[in-house]
Amino acid sequence: MKHFLKVKDIKEIILKEYGKSISSSKAYEIIRILNLELEEKNILTIRGAVSEKYFNARKKIIAQLLKGVKKNE
Repeated sequence: MKHFLKVKDIKEIILKEYGKSISSSKAYEIIRILNLELEEKNILTIRGAVSEKYFNARKKIIAQLLKGVKKNE
């Protein structure tokens, strides 16, 4: 089990769970937003990666960020 997710991991999860293909820049945007939330709580972050536990806890905001992204058909 990984503790941190990188761009490739996020893209794979989004495709598998939401049926949407996102660009690397969109995956980086998700990482940046989640890391900003963690930094506001004074939690140490790693640039270009996000805690898997926090990513899973914030699925609601991730779904909001994916609005407008078309599903793969």
